[in-house]
Order: sequence, then structure tokens, then C-alpha cells
Amino acid sequence: MSADNIVMTAQTGRIKSLPSPDADGVILIDDAGEETATFTSKTKGAKGLKVGDRVGFVNKNGKASLIKRVDKSNQSESSSKRDTSDRTKLHQTFGKAVIDIDIQNVSKRHLTAVFAFFLGGIGAHKFFLGLKKEGYIMLAAFFLGIFLFTIPTLLAILLAWIEGFKYLTMKDEDFNEAYINGRKPWL
Repeated sequence: MSADNIVMTAQTGRIKSLPSPDADGVILIDDAGEETATFTSKTKGAKGLKVGDRVGFVNKNGKASLIKRVDKSNQSESSSKRDTSDRTKLHQTFGKAVIDIDIQNVSKRHLTAVFAFFLGGIGAHKFFLGLKKEGYIMLAAFFLGIFLFTIPTLLAILLAWIEGFKYLTMKDEDFNEAYINGRKPWL
């Protein structure tokens, strides 16, 4: 399997069965119907788990790793509130090793807008989106404007502010489609 096909997400679930010498343990994933992830007794965090425990884990194509028992105090809360709290705890626990697409893209849209407003004249928001050519164009326009009586600099800043407002007014799905997946270079 190539590295392009590996999918890692932070998920929560309940222990359905524990690993034995003959079979892997199974975690029933929350909000995924009958979807499961498997783990072995050697999986980090598997020791001390019991059937029915709520856990957070990194799911790598159906194989659980970095299992962590979720705080039992959350179990009396409503399901949606518990799921949000569990996801937050997972990201604090696993850090950058885990990429949860929903959380990553929402914050990326807002962070891109912040870069556009405060450092957009030098193309920081373009570099952040991985658009190096467009970033260098804005950076060149900014510094060229210093020598040409600020007109190109003002145009670069104005363009960045327009893009920043556009990012803030877009829906997450539209932003992801246009700038994350589609790699749209300008406005």
C-alpha cells in the first residue's frame, strides 16, 4: 500500500472485544454504524482496557493505534457534546500525529484569513495554502512597490484583504473545494 492511500483519523468508540492469541480486539467506532477498527495486545495503550470502555484512538485504515481511554466523567453527557469533547481531547493527546479532516479544514480557513489580513501583502496566505508561485508574485509586488512609490504594495495589500474577506464569508465546504482540493490560485 502506498503512502498516498493511508488514511489516519482521530476517532472515538467502545471496546467491543479484547485481543486474544487467536484474534484481534475490536473497537466499535462512534457514529459509523457497524464500522470497526482492530487492535492487538501490543497496540500502544491496549493494556488495562475492558469491554465497553470508551476510547479515543488513531485509525489507520481500520487498524487502531495510540489507544487512550476517554475520561469516564463524559459518559453522562449527551452524545454530541461527548463526541466534541472527545475529539478535542484526542487532538490534545495525539497532537500533529493525527489529522482530523473536519477540524483541520475549519481552522485552516480562519487561519488563512488571518494571514491574508495581517501578512497578505507579502503573500503569507498564499504560501500557507501551498501556492508558492502566487506567494512569490505577491511578495515581489510588495517589495517592488517600495521602490515604485507604493502603488504595487497597496495593490498587493488590497488584493489580500479582498481574499481575506472572501475566505471569511465562504462556507467551509466551498473553501475546502476551491482552495484545499481545487488549489484555486486567485480570488
